[in-house]
Amino acid sequence: MFLVAVIRTHGFCITNLEVPKHAERHSNQILNCTVEEGENELDYIKWFHNDVEFMRSYFGNHNKIIFKGNSDIKFNAISGQSVTLYDVDRSASGEYRCMAASTFPDIIEDSKTSDLTVVVLPDEQPKIEGDIKGLYAVGDTVNLNCTSAPSVPAAHLVWFVNDEQAPDEHTHTYPEEEGAKGLLVSHKSLTFHLSEHHCIDGELKWKCTASIETMYLSSIERTQQINNNNINNNYINNNNNNKVQQGKSWTTSTANPASSVSCFGKGGTILSLILLLLHR
Repeated sequence: MFLVAVIRTHGFCITNLEVPKHAERHSNQILNCTVEEGENELDYIKWFHNDVEFMRSYFGNHNKIIFKGNSDIKFNAISGQSVTLYDVDRSASGEYRCMAASTFPDIIEDSKTSDLTVVVLPDEQPKIEGDIKGLYAVGDTVNLNCTSAPSVPAAHLVWFVNDEQAPDEHTHTYPEEEGAKGLLVSHKSLTFHLSEHHCIDGELKWKCTASIETMYLSSIERTQQINNNNINNNYINNNNNNKVQQGKSWTTSTANPASSVSCFGKGGTILSLILLLLHR
């Protein structure tokens, strides 16, 4: 994605300044400054990063490129009007400015700026943690938390219940947490009371997605299976493991039939025991 600016000043102007809005860390990026000379002659172009000049290109009889070396970014010149940033790191984020000048027949200067943000993508899928019960019944409170892996900028988290986005009143976004190397971690909770309409085809599903602009999308999904014939056994087997563990893949959703949900209310366990005794 590029920001394109159009300026016209007495026939001599910068018609396009192309700077990517976001760039993944360690990638290479091209900046391009296109100048319309009109009746004037382009004399030189200066490139700035956060108001520090790092390259100057002269045209015409003085055709040459001068590297200023005043910036900590890594770059090389494609031409006087184009620059390659390579192996960009977070230090390459900031404002880039192209300034073009003509000294004949008139002295004219034109400049344009645009911002670039270097993105550090998470290296893991988000995590779901909370009070995970072995058995849920209608009326119980589901209380979970989703945490993103460290990144810059912080990931945007969204909760889903049975493939529908959770209402705002059931979620809470906490302030971003700054961790090692200045990377940011996002936290978002999900709290709601379990009702019969949450049980679809014998399952209750919840999912958390983490995204950064259009560059990153990862999700983790958990499924609570309904198994009314073995409610007590499932509760005993799962009561010692109340934390949801990470899935195997951070690029795709995963399902974990680890617990049971009773859609018959809190009396479902007693009803199942009566039916089991009658069956015997």
